[in-house]
Amino acid sequence: MKDTAIPKRDLPKGGGTARTPVPMLDLKRQYEPLRAELMEALGRVLETQQFILGEQVEAFERAAAEQLGVKHALGCSSGTDALWLALAGAGRAAMTRPVFKNEN
Repeated sequence: MKDTAIPKRDLPKGGGTARTPVPMLDLKRQYEPLRAELMEALGRVLETQQFILGEQVEAFERAAAEQLGVKHALGCSSGTDALWLALAGAGRAAMTRPVFKNEN
């Protein structure tokens, strides 16, 4: 008979019911069909050393705008910057708070 006991690591501290592990997103499966195209694009960026702005970023922004069916698209350094730009473009103020590591 197969042992169906829940491993101790999956039990919550202090008792309660067992947690069901949620599988992580399989990015490798999504990456593999795009690998050659992505490596080629990365190689072009590394060759030109234009990590900010430059021809490759402009090409990305044009392709994104075309894919989205809009006149313009902007590449951002982070999701936070993208949200800030969207709010600023809509004439709204954006206030955020810094995130601090809990030292306790």
